[in-house]
Amino acid sequence: MKEMLNFLKSARGKKALILIHSLADLDAVGSAVALQSFLKNSSIIASDLPTAKARKLLKFIKSEVRIGGKLSADMMVILDTNSYDMLGELAKDVKNFKGEKVVIDHHSLHPDSIKANHLLVDNRYLSTSEIIYELLKELKCKISETEAVCLLCGIIDDSAGFRNANRKTFRNIAQLLGKTGLGYDDIMRLTETNADISKRIALLTACKRAEVVRVGNYLIAKSTVGSFEAKAAEALTNLGADFSFVGCNEKKDARISARVRSDACDELGINIATQVMEKVGKTLKGSGGGHACAAGADGPDVDAFEDAMDECVKITKEIVERKTHAKARS
Repeated sequence: MKEMLNFLKSARGKKALILIHSLADLDAVGSAVALQSFLKNSSIIASDLPTAKARKLLKFIKSEVRIGGKLSADMMVILDTNSYDMLGELAKDVKNFKGEKVVIDHHSLHPDSIKANHLLVDNRYLSTSEIIYELLKELKCKISETEAVCLLCGIIDDSAGFRNANRKTFRNIAQLLGKTGLGYDDIMRLTETNADISKRIALLTACKRAEVVRVGNYLIAKSTVGSFEAKAAEALTNLGADFSFVGCNEKKDARISARVRSDACDELGINIATQVMEKVGKTLKGSGGGHACAAGADGPDVDAFEDAMDECVKITKEIVERKTHAKARS
């Protein structure tokens, strides 16, 4: 943190690009808008359109994200990812970028981590927005109502509505709310969108196709959908699965989202990102990572998709059996 603070102080006047990942969510967009308030000579860029929720926030604050284009600047700050895989069509240009590269992220390091001159990656934070907020506080940067709203949306969304929150998260939320004239319910409305029919179909399809394996008192579910795999995985855990793996196999790449019920995560001491999804990512000839209770994997080997899905269940089953047997002996 200290090294990043010193660098940002020295780089404040430089021409900068703030790069966010493909299908940027509220955390990516929120943290980018807030950081832009400090890096005045900067623009926000992505390889494709942000998610519907992030676009709703951008419309509310009357801001926008540049899609594609030439990467020309003194430095580039990459937010909310440390993986080239998440940069979409801009990945090659990022690799060839001649200026200084900076990465600020809260996800675990990927095997294909972006080569950067300055790196702040800390998975103890629930969101990149929290990291940016703490950096801005240390930099004595005045945070406007707009930036506070953006950071609030990022923190709330990436903490799954506070289900994964800690004491520091609630402190930061309280401080940021104090900088706005909005109530918590107003912020929550910004983080929500009405599910369109395609998303509802995907969630119901995931339930219909779900296969469940019982290991003692724990349930492991797997399913497949054509889209919205992350939301579908979340839906299965909300319905009762302790572990859920939902995959989407397309022509050029395969993706698997994993979710773990927070109680199961604590009881068993499992980190689904490092213990399961990193291995599954290699099976897909790609990468995997994320957080202890929410992670994912993707890769170009679509022929290995079924094996990767089976591997998710197999590895998780072995971990649960080992952990429960160890607890029973103690």
